[in-house]
Amino acid sequence: LKFNSFLGFSKLGRKIDALNTEEYKELMKELASKTVTVPTIPDEETRYTDWTDVLFGTGVNQNYQLSISNGNDKLRYHVSAGHTSDKGIVNKAYFQRTNFRANVDSDMFKWLTTSFSVGYSHNQGRSVYESRSSLRAGSILSAINTPPFMQIWSPTDPTIYDEDAYGSRILNPMAANAADMTYQSDRLQGALSLDFKPFEGLHYKITYSMDLNDSRDDYYLDPHSTSDGRSTKGRVSESVSKNSEWMLDNIVTYDHQFAQKHNLSLLAGSSLQRAQWRGSSIAGYDLPESYPNIHSVSVANQLDEDAIWGSSSAWALASFLGRANYNFDDRYLLSANIRFDGSSRFAPGHRWGCFPSLSAAWRISNEGFMEQSRDVVDDLKIRAGYGLTGNQGGIGNYAYLASMKGHKVPPTADNSYPGLAITPNSASNPELTWEKTTQYNIGLDLSLFDSRIMFTTDWYYKKTDDLLLTVSLPDNVNLPGGITRNDGQMENKGAEFVLSTQNLTGDFKWNTDFNLSFNKNKLLKLGLNKVYHYAEMYTTGESAIILKEGLPLGSFYGYKSLGVNVDTGDIDYEDISQNGSIGPEDRTIIGCAQPKFIYGITNDFSWKGLTLSIFFQGSYGNEIFNASRIDTEGMVDFKNQSKTVLNRWKRPGMITDVPRSGNVENIHNSSRFVEDGSYLRLKTLTLSYSLPASLLRKTALSGLQVFVTGQNLLTFTKYTGYDPEVNAYGASSVALGVDYGTYPQSKTVIAGINISF
Repeated sequence: LKFNSFLGFSKLGRKIDALNTEEYKELMKELASKTVTVPTIPDEETRYTDWTDVLFGTGVNQNYQLSISNGNDKLRYHVSAGHTSDKGIVNKAYFQRTNFRANVDSDMFKWLTTSFSVGYSHNQGRSVYESRSSLRAGSILSAINTPPFMQIWSPTDPTIYDEDAYGSRILNPMAANAADMTYQSDRLQGALSLDFKPFEGLHYKITYSMDLNDSRDDYYLDPHSTSDGRSTKGRVSESVSKNSEWMLDNIVTYDHQFAQKHNLSLLAGSSLQRAQWRGSSIAGYDLPESYPNIHSVSVANQLDEDAIWGSSSAWALASFLGRANYNFDDRYLLSANIRFDGSSRFAPGHRWGCFPSLSAAWRISNEGFMEQSRDVVDDLKIRAGYGLTGNQGGIGNYAYLASMKGHKVPPTADNSYPGLAITPNSASNPELTWEKTTQYNIGLDLSLFDSRIMFTTDWYYKKTDDLLLTVSLPDNVNLPGGITRNDGQMENKGAEFVLSTQNLTGDFKWNTDFNLSFNKNKLLKLGLNKVYHYAEMYTTGESAIILKEGLPLGSFYGYKSLGVNVDTGDIDYEDISQNGSIGPEDRTIIGCAQPKFIYGITNDFSWKGLTLSIFFQGSYGNEIFNASRIDTEGMVDFKNQSKTVLNRWKRPGMITDVPRSGNVENIHNSSRFVEDGSYLRLKTLTLSYSLPASLLRKTALSGLQVFVTGQNLLTFTKYTGYDPEVNAYGASSVALGVDYGTYPQSKTVIAGINISF
């Protein structure tokens, strides 16, 4: 029986200060003198709110896990249950999970082993609005952009939003975060396997597994907090989805040793997988004031017909595989693999792909000529490999088919044919097939002095052909969904190093693990379109990311800033085209999100029952497009700004890197907003103590450990945003390194206990 638990607290890692009331009033007067439309603020206005302190609070993390396991040589079982809750550093953000899992293994006969597992989890939470495409970029940036004298909006006093001064153009952070965006899911996973052993060395294992996931998303916007809420008298939506997936694996393995030094392992098998998804959504508005606590479409007076939809899709994957491993005297190792995969996501006639791989290794340390070195060299092996892999991710389940879209045409005096209108959306591609990556690698494994020093290195080259991309088409084609194609070629090459050392042994132990990775990425070829743009900024309407032949992914695109002109106070941009004026033709590459290398180092110290673990991680050479600064240093409208603008240009001859206020030409996507994203972070620091066995014998416990862990405690970086480990576009492989009002990581301290009975 084991019980594990921890309790932790989180805080915002870094604060960005905004202008106070007097500083803001001065900026507004300055903008008004330049004919920028801003609200008139009375001279006697002195109210002040530090919106960062209001929006960001203390997060609380809790975790409880209980498990029991037992068994004998015939039957073994393990059962666990737990609960996790995480209240975010922004008040409304939270996440909870309750989980249960059971595993049972049984050796029913000498020739048969059965395994059964089942797991269930219930997740629920609430998200924070941090949209990168809205006027306000969500609640995160509103902590800086909201005028400092505005009153704190509260659902108990919803009339407070200073509409007379700002109308629908602005809202304070509590109103920006007023919408309830809740989600919940129930997931059930199970697997049953039968492992037959008809005779020595031969195994036939059949496994059936399933994964069922039901989820629900609810959105509620009260009638008072935002302009959208006030204009629609409140809005509500309910979305549900169901995903079911099953997999059937049949694997046969045969292991045999002959002539004492020859070892052969063979594997053959098949895998069948199928998934189906169904979803629907309904929305409404005009919510009655008399039922403020009922957040359901059932009380909406009007349905939002444009937001009502239903959909379903399915996909399947069939795989046949084989593998042969040969080992001679633990000196020469050879492995050959082959897979045949067929995916329903590709066009008929192009669904199957063949993906072979081959690897070989030579364990030099087992050769006779290394006999005299074995006191020093425990293991020395060189490796080489080649492989071809396929990718079907990143596209829709029916991407090879032409798609249509429908919309409702209302009856009007001029329209004799109201009803459902169906128009083309995307083009078909009868040749859509697998994205393929070819990789070559060579590596070395070295162990010295009875494994006190272990070193591993790998050098690799990857070339990806037939990139899966959804390509936009010209406007006159009238297919807004474009076409999904195998449309490019990309390469990655680099090296990885891992070093592990036992620096001190005995009562006091000190171990170190260090890793270092280099990677260079380049897009070699594009097909139909030679240039793509991503990550459009709402304020400027300009894209921050370019995808182009010869460039790495995550390349920033914009104007090259030459600094603030000391005479005019405006940003000088480089005239790339040399035509005497600045225009779109002068945009160029202004940075890249790809790091030169990433690294990490862990040091573990232990003495008797006391253990200290210190883990640092870092990145060097990457850049970040700090789009948040467009809104926090732009000085072109009524939004409050960061204190950086106190250094703005105010008179001819003034030397500064902050331009004058009131000129929208100063906020173009440019190198002004590209910053060094390199960092070194104390990712985790853990101090633990395990009660010695001599004391445990006096109790009913078999183990007791207490620990304290700190996360993100220290960060060394030149980046001026909240957090250098951010990306506003999530897991996108193209739009990398953009920070636009992104939810930051927090500093966390956790205390916990692990008990075994």
